[in-house]
Amino acid sequence: MGLDIFYYSKLQHKLSSIAEYEILKPRDQKRLHYVEVNQDFVQYTGGLKTGFYSWVKHGSFCGGSYRLYNEFRKTLCLMANHKSALHLIMAAEQNEGKNASGEHFFELIYFADHLGILGTEVSQILYRDFYDWRSRISLTAAALPLQSGFDYGTWFMETYDNFFKAFRIASYDGCVYFS
Repeated sequence: MGLDIFYYSKLQHKLSSIAEYEILKPRDQKRLHYVEVNQDFVQYTGGLKTGFYSWVKHGSFCGGSYRLYNEFRKTLCLMANHKSALHLIMAAEQNEGKNASGEHFFELIYFADHLGILGTEVSQILYRDFYDWRSRISLTAAALPLQSGFDYGTWFMETYDNFFKAFRIASYDGCVYFS
């Protein structure tokens, strides 16, 4: 089991309930996607709410197993010169989940990775971080050692680039949805 990540641009809320969705024709159901707000991170949704949405552009990727994805966040945190992910999260808890000091990749590192939405505004912030840090991160990732025969550096950069694309697309009135 792994973390699935979906991203969309130009979202439009269409339906609020599963009952409304179930009465649609199958071809109309294919044009909608269900997203669920994580109530612990409502401040990151940009006003989106749980429900069914249409979109203009979309995509998806697998963020890996939950363990591997957490390793990705820890590595990203260290590459961005943070002391540790735990240190960043504890500082956020003291500021009610706000990025008071302007830390790079903060919203992704702090966000619970199993379910929820990162809305347009957060996607724009993270897109900028991924854009600004790409060359530095790629140099560092190339030097990451193999882990039990697994090329972690290559996987890390593929995941980094997937997030880069996701946040770019979601920056246009969209969201990134973790499921």
